Amino acid sequence: MASEDVYDVLIVGTGAAESILAAAFARIGQRVVHVDANTAYGDVGTALDAFQLREYLAEQHESTVLESDSTAFDKSDARKCCFELLPKLIFASSPLITTMINCNVASYLEFRALESLHLFWNGAFDAVPGSKEDIFKNDSISLVEKRRLMKLLSNILDSRPATADSNSEDGNLPTEVAQPAESAVLDEEADDLFVDVVKKVGLSEKSRATLFHAIGMFLNAEDAENDTLVFSRKVTKRQALAAIKQYLTSIGRFSASAFLSGVYGTASEISQAFCRVCAVNGGTYMLGFTPIETSIINKGESGDPIFRVSAKVEGLDDVTNFSCKWIVVSSSSAHRFKSVFSKIAGNRLGSRLDKRISRCICVLDSKIPGIGEPGVIVIPPATHNNTNGILAIQHSKNTLVCPSGKYILYLSSISTTATTAEQDLSASLEALLTVKNQFENEEQKSANVLFTAYYTQEVYGSESDSPRFIITKDDSETIGFEGSLAEAESLFTRIAEGLGVADAKFLAPNDTVVDDDE
Repeated sequence: MASEDVYDVLIVGTGAAESILAAAFARIGQRVVHVDANTAYGDVGTALDAFQLREYLAEQHESTVLESDSTAFDKSDARKCCFELLPKLIFASSPLITTMINCNVASYLEFRALESLHLFWNGAFDAVPGSKEDIFKNDSISLVEKRRLMKLLSNILDSRPATADSNSEDGNLPTEVAQPAESAVLDEEADDLFVDVVKKVGLSEKSRATLFHAIGMFLNAEDAENDTLVFSRKVTKRQALAAIKQYLTSIGRFSASAFLSGVYGTASEISQAFCRVCAVNGGTYMLGFTPIETSIINKGESGDPIFRVSAKVEGLDDVTNFSCKWIVVSSSSAHRFKSVFSKIAGNRLGSRLDKRISRCICVLDSKIPGIGEPGVIVIPPATHNNTNGILAIQHSKNTLVCPSGKYILYLSSISTTATTAEQDLSASLEALLTVKNQFENEEQKSANVLFTAYYTQEVYGSESDSPRFIITKDDSETIGFEGSLAEAESLFTRIAEGLGVADAKFLAPNDTVVDDDE
């Protein structure tokens, strides 16, 4: 086969990490073929309407779809809903923002600031503070507690040199230099447990939960302490400070919120935007791609293998064949097609179940009172039959994912047992939709559920015997995209060296912007 017929990189899966990587290589002139077994972009983070969601879940081992008898959610509404299988948000201080600006991805996307972040505590929604004003306005916190919390957050923010994102001119947390003793307590290089740090500060259980779960987003209850509230015993100072700083430095950058949400979806839209950049710069795309045969056909001039892949592509009658120097596969694709790819990568593909994530998607006839559109609710571990914490995100027509008068609520939680998603999440969903009437001292429904889908996302680990066949790390568990971006940059550096373009920059800004409309 002639050398011009050989692609530099085959990337299987159009998740965030894979799409960012594809765009990076296409922008430096490498020949990229980017494929996905699905007929829509996003890999495990694709967006579907209600009918497509039913079809997708029918293939899952553990899923339950519940629908009300109400005519308030008809076929027209079902078509207008855009359900994300991987609900995520973007930190305002995330390096992904700069990356999207550098390579013109941001011009393909629209964003809306998160309107609220709440901790679900004792059956009520407690607003998470974003500034010193928020702390001192909170009537549920004592004056002594306010001073302790304020001091701790200020010192966390200042445990490294202040950056342009860490300003306090708009009322955010102050950035004065911490005293030496306080710096020692919050030494971010130390591996002491963060739960012990917050105990020493003397914070109440609710303030600890706010800091640990709602701000730090540490929701797992692995090796928990014997306490009324469950805090992970695996989170170190270094991990906690990095997470809390990211939250604090995000506040005030674009709005009073720390997060941005995509319009029409977040994970799926970001993946599609990076794919568009790749295509504009010469990348080849194939959706509905099913590999049926793989082999090593020869050695290149450097003695490295050349892979040959044969596949069926939806809409094409003939088998599609092409060759490539490197193959990058998402973890979900490695598991899905392990019998095919194992011929060139070994028998350890997709063989290890790393984690299970319980998820719920439901449509409501009204919003949860007091929660933004979009808004986030964090439910601490061991609150309502949930071993681990639960992240809930409410969307509405504000992000153009559902028709007017309807609301989408996502719930996600790591499942460490053999329970189903419905068992993990149904009690918490019921609690979120039940409010107390303060005048009559009785509970009542705040919204009716029109559609509910429970399902379990299984994440499999893989190892490759070939150094040129790479499986990306899954980043489904986190709320942001930092892991996906870091993975893409790491793989870019590794593969670029193998392709002889080690000096190439990862998604560096161009002097001129390529516009696909020109």
